[in-house]
Formats: sequence, C-alpha cells, structure tokens
Amino acid sequence: MTRSLVSNSLRSLALAFAFLVVVSGDAFAQKVGEACSTLSPAPRGMWCDPVPGTCGILTVGTWASLTCAGPQAPVCGCDGETYFNDCSRVQAKKAKFAGGACIGSQGKMKR
Repeated sequence: MTRSLVSNSLRSLALAFAFLVVVSGDAFAQKVGEACSTLSPAPRGMWCDPVPGTCGILTVGTWASLTCAGPQAPVCGCDGETYFNDCSRVQAKKAKFAGGACIGSQGKMKR
C-alpha cells in the first residue's frame, strides 16, 4: 500500500514538472522592459539587454524584443560596431556601449 502511494506521488510530481516545463515558455513569459539577468535563459523572441556601458560583465538588464523597427538613430555596441538604431543592435544581441556612432568605426553601420 505504501509503495503504491509513493509511486503514485512520484508519478504525479513528474507529470506536474513536465507540464511546467512545457507551459513555461508561454504562460510565464517575461515582458519587454522587465528586469532580467544576463545569466537568465531568454524566452523565445526575447533577449536580456544588459545595462548600457557594462560591456563584457555578467549583469542585470531588461528584457528586449528581437522583433522591432525604428528610424535611423546610430548606437555604439560593445563590439565597437555602430548600429543603424537600438533595435538593430538588440537583434544582433550586442550590448550597448553608448548612444551615437562608435568613434573609429570607419563609417560602417550595421542594420
């Protein structure tokens, strides 16, 4: 009797865990602009955008959508590249160094 109860409890626990893993991608999805850690696994279509200027440091940031658009407004990425706008930088999953074109980027601008 006890062995059966334990077996059923473990089976129920395993099913509950499997359900959470499957549902967590949508039901518990983070929202754009909410705080995140760069160590956090990103939900589909999102990226944890680190605090500007914290290049190469494991840090906190905010969730950003990888689907966006916007007018030209150059921004310098931590990789030394100038991006067309903040959206194109986020889509490349590069941290932001500063607003404006990178100094010495030789006029290259990534879209």
